[in-house]
Amino acid sequence: MDVAVVIDTQITEYLEDRKCALEEMKQAIQSVGANFQRVQFDKLDFGETNMLETFYNADVAIIDLSILVQQRSLSYHLGVRESFGMKGNIIVYNDVQSKQTLCLKLSCANYQFLSYKRNEETSTCYLTNFNKELPADTKMPTLLSRLKRLLQDVEIQSKAHMREKFLADLRSARETYGANASRLQKILHEMRKRLDDVHVLSGEVVHSFMCSLRDVQDYDAMVRLVSDLRNIPNTRKYVETGNMSFLYAFALNRRNRKGDREKALASSLKALEKKENEFPDMLCLCGRIYKDIFVESDYEDKDSLKNAIKWYRQSFEVQPNEYAGINLATLLVIDGKEFSNTEELQNIGITLNNLIGKKGSLSSLTEYWDVATFFEISVLAEDYAKAIQAAECMFKLKPPNWYLKSTIGNILLIHRFRKKPEDHIYSVEEQIFQFWMDFFMVATNTEEITSVRMPILILEPQKIYMPSYVNINMDADEKSIQIINICLAHSKNACKKVHDFVFTASQIKSVSLYKRDDRCAYLYVHHNSDDFQIYFPSTECRQKFYELILEMASDQEVFVNLDVDEMRQIEYEYDYDDQNRKIILGKGTYGTVYAARDKQTQVRIAIKEVPERNSQDVQPLHEEIKLHSQLRHRNIVQVNRYPIFVYFYFLIT
Repeated sequence: MDVAVVIDTQITEYLEDRKCALEEMKQAIQSVGANFQRVQFDKLDFGETNMLETFYNADVAIIDLSILVQQRSLSYHLGVRESFGMKGNIIVYNDVQSKQTLCLKLSCANYQFLSYKRNEETSTCYLTNFNKELPADTKMPTLLSRLKRLLQDVEIQSKAHMREKFLADLRSARETYGANASRLQKILHEMRKRLDDVHVLSGEVVHSFMCSLRDVQDYDAMVRLVSDLRNIPNTRKYVETGNMSFLYAFALNRRNRKGDREKALASSLKALEKKENEFPDMLCLCGRIYKDIFVESDYEDKDSLKNAIKWYRQSFEVQPNEYAGINLATLLVIDGKEFSNTEELQNIGITLNNLIGKKGSLSSLTEYWDVATFFEISVLAEDYAKAIQAAECMFKLKPPNWYLKSTIGNILLIHRFRKKPEDHIYSVEEQIFQFWMDFFMVATNTEEITSVRMPILILEPQKIYMPSYVNINMDADEKSIQIINICLAHSKNACKKVHDFVFTASQIKSVSLYKRDDRCAYLYVHHNSDDFQIYFPSTECRQKFYELILEMASDQEVFVNLDVDEMRQIEYEYDYDDQNRKIILGKGTYGTVYAARDKQTQVRIAIKEVPERNSQDVQPLHEEIKLHSQLRHRNIVQVNRYPIFVYFYFLIT
């Protein structure tokens, strides 16, 4: 039996009470041999697919409604569970004010409702909604004991084998091919045929399948699925819920064929006629549709702008959240408001920073939208130092292109309506911010790469990403590349390093593609103390750079094509002393050198064993060795001019 628990342990008010309740929930669940599954409210509220499935599919859900601003959203998700036929739901509530507790209990009359208080002396939670006429010496029932009894009485709902198998296959496909959207999309198209069997269909199955289609951005398939189910009387019920109305309107708006926006708006507004559908996502969707209409009108449709602000504001008032807040702030700026003198904008900024701060420091955040919100709010406040910190974090998270498009779209809107005066002097922070805008815009470009100038990031030996531009000059008599760094420290006279490099074709040793990140390549050059580990905005940019370097330098005498393996594989045997120990020739900083002999030629060789402690640094080391072994030039001393050859043997540790 799976038991999903939703309880907030971030908001500080009465936090110890909820922590105590959570511990008793764990004990009760474990005591009956059930599987405890913690569901984080912010991820459930955001609509993260795995979190939604955990909550909706659990045999029993225990929901703590102690946080007032979370009640409406949790009530919505509880309703979705019921629409799937999941009846095992238990409401718990921290009884701080008896009047509020009674009101909530009456509104939750259809559920098991347990209100509790924490006993500070015993650190246990006792129930407050029991018979007050109990004898004075009767021990007060605890939350732990009551939950344990309820869970023991739960009759685990049986699910049809075909539905179980479909959902299991769906989860397996997402886990296996989640990183390959095109492959996953093909698998989902095949699975769609199975939904023609009425024994497979259920509200749970349809919702999970719609979320999977949304994740691969197959909006047309989402729209067609809802249309198909609406045309069959026995399946119409699966798409008439609030959450399905949201997903259908969302898909229509994203598909954006002729008339889709109007249908999406009509569907959303009709759903909002029911009070229970006034959840943040639906309200935000109305704001998004009006915002898209405003943009597509070439920013002339001011009524749509006002409506977009209205719906995002309403969502933010229902429950302060990052998505509604950042869009509301952006549209207010577009509407002519200034961050410095608008109280609403300042309050939104404070709330958003607080919401993000509760999740940890910027560098520790793992959710793209958290970082992107921080990025956008920093731009709105014109705090470009913080914006460039957030931009680097966004790059490291390697988000899908449509994530970046959404973020960059907002920034471009801001810039369109917040024009700088012609005599404005751009600070170095603004210049680096503009670099990141160039980087992300190139990353989201779906057209063929034709430019010979690209924004790049160079990973310095100190593990610092240096914003740079690379210019590839293929038209001059002597082809060359130029790399220009944008160094913040250099502009403040705190760095004396060279930040402008020019390498002619004859100075390029080689180029290779990094195997651990499809955006990264290595450039090996002469006359420079360090080679370059370069990160590009996209895989396509990296490939274009790689092809141009091969074209530029492949006919040069000193260039080595690392894709061609000309090294002979050496079969060797170690030399041993009288005590059967390998003969050591010497020890260095990076390894130990042993005496050996080439088994084919019987030539004495030396084997240096180098431990590979950091797998990320292995590729350039191997390629440097390969470069030195294959370089043939009159000015380069060749290894085979010596009677003892040195080969490298790497130990994985």
